[in-house]
Amino acid sequence: MIDARAEVLAVLHLVEVTTTEGPFRFMLGQDGIFTDVNGQEWAGSTILSGSDDEFMIGDIAPRGSLTMTWLQDPSMPDVVAELKAKGFAYIYGLSLRFFVQPIASAEEVYAPVAQPVHYLTRQQVGLSFAAEGPSQRSITLDYESVGQGRNHQRRMALNTTDHSRLIGRQNPSLQFMPQEYQNQEPLIG
Repeated sequence: MIDARAEVLAVLHLVEVTTTEGPFRFMLGQDGIFTDVNGQEWAGSTILSGSDDEFMIGDIAPRGSLTMTWLQDPSMPDVVAELKAKGFAYIYGLSLRFFVQPIASAEEVYAPVAQPVHYLTRQQVGLSFAAEGPSQRSITLDYESVGQGRNHQRRMALNTTDHSRLIGRQNPSLQFMPQEYQNQEPLIG
């Protein structure tokens, strides 16, 4: 329900996909073209949908996906073949940024006053394709949080070299660490 007395009547969900050719900007769940206050155009499409946004909780890296599903016209170029030809490096490891555009009045849809608010950045990790029947096609872009490797061991030894690499400066404190784990003297009696 829309409250006409509210400060913000609606928000547009925007997503910026970074590729090796540059960014592509989309508006989720809406048709048309939205031009923000910076002059950047966001292409709207109801065939583009996204999963719920997750945030880092505990040691789990949040995952999500954006999916585009359409009916392939045989007379048009094959989008799936074009993306496969570009290869996985076209998107892998690049950022995926999410924005919301606050709309305070109906006029702001065509002449926005506020800038889009950036609220989430993720890293693109996968691209998959599906074909159902003779003409239905879909492309799914998978993403993870930028902290996806935090729950893995860093593969460092407990010595002065790796400790210096970890903290970014020389630190000789670990050279005095005992090298033997057997106590020569008993603790009790």
